[in-house]
Amino acid sequence: MTEDRLQPALGESLRAERRRRRLSLRELADEIDVGFNTLSRVERGHVPELRNYKRIISWLGAEDSLFDAAETAAVEPSTPDLIAKHLYTDDRLDEESAGTMMKLIQDLYNVLAAPKPAFAVHLRSSQTFLPEVGKLLSDALEDMHTALVEEAR
Repeated sequence: MTEDRLQPALGESLRAERRRRRLSLRELADEIDVGFNTLSRVERGHVPELRNYKRIISWLGAEDSLFDAAETAAVEPSTPDLIAKHLYTDDRLDEESAGTMMKLIQDLYNVLAAPKPAFAVHLRSSQTFLPEVGKLLSDALEDMHTALVEEAR
């Protein structure tokens, strides 16, 4: 699920639950220690900063799908692991041949696979920003990363 779809759902969920509990924005702001203006912007589809995002998710009693997705991605098998599964279960290959092919594939993968960025960027220009801004920043960072990888080759 993209951030553009996730965040409007967050705002809608927040507004619906707040109304269900018959709370004003000010009452909710006091209850979860998130600014009134921030909550108002979130209900209109803006993205809160991480600290406020976690407080809102906690108050909603919702699963943190933003972080669940990252954890799921972390446990997915790597490309070489997927290839190894196919090689070692191929009836036409004996174990030694599959191992030889796997060593070649692993060596090539290590040389040719694009490395992960060696740095992280923390952006905090305001309490919230529109989802479109996140997409634009993401695209700009991806372009920068691609240029750096090409330059390194």
